[in-house]
Amino acid sequence: MTSTDDITIRRLDSTFIEPIFEMHNRVYEEIGRDDLYRARDHDHIADLFGEDGLCFGAFLGGRLVGYSSVRFPSAEGEGLAAQLGFAPAQRRYIAECDASCVLPDARGRRLQERLIEVRARGGLARGRVLGMAIVGPMNVYSLRNFLQYGMRGVALHRIASGEDRMVMARDHSELPNRIENNRERRPVGISRDEILAILRSGGQLDRVIQDGDEWHYEFVWFAHIADERSWVDAFNAKDFFGL
Repeated sequence: MTSTDDITIRRLDSTFIEPIFEMHNRVYEEIGRDDLYRARDHDHIADLFGEDGLCFGAFLGGRLVGYSSVRFPSAEGEGLAAQLGFAPAQRRYIAECDASCVLPDARGRRLQERLIEVRARGGLARGRVLGMAIVGPMNVYSLRNFLQYGMRGVALHRIASGEDRMVMARDHSELPNRIENNRERRPVGISRDEILAILRSGGQLDRVIQDGDEWHYEFVWFAHIADERSWVDAFNAKDFFGL
């Protein structure tokens, strides 16, 4: 359990399936855009409480105001890591951020950032050094939350509904102080082909920046470092971009 100011975050058990299901879909109805946020059925929420996952709740004055979840793929699993083509032996090092939300009246407290961090800690406690998540490319607030934690956008993945998602990843074993070769900004809303071209060239989404009413992506290119732990090399070696 972690506490900051008036917010307490703790692991949830299966008695919270119904409250989480109701809260998630209440937020979905408020947002009302599938490209930004997805509804979840009851089975999906229930699965978050299985042996291969953790679910955390955020409480304000004892009231549940947000949650986040993380899954730990197995060698035989069919989750994000499998869809991206990672070998069964690699999946034991991966933690996949799953569904999360914060109620409107609890926003503005950097709560999503704290919920991302607690998921990462849960993964690291199990030796899951690569944290991953998928986010709609137009969902600038969610992108910013993951980027501020230290994740970067490394690939574009098309989900079953036909919509694109940016694959966010952080390798907690990555060598520090990597040398930057270049940085470039592009307006949020550039075409899918433009994003793919940047990612294929080795660029990674590193920031989203608000300038008045406009938002921009900022991509970074790093000097190559031969490092057998580099998951970015693993991403770039696969031809899954846009699939």
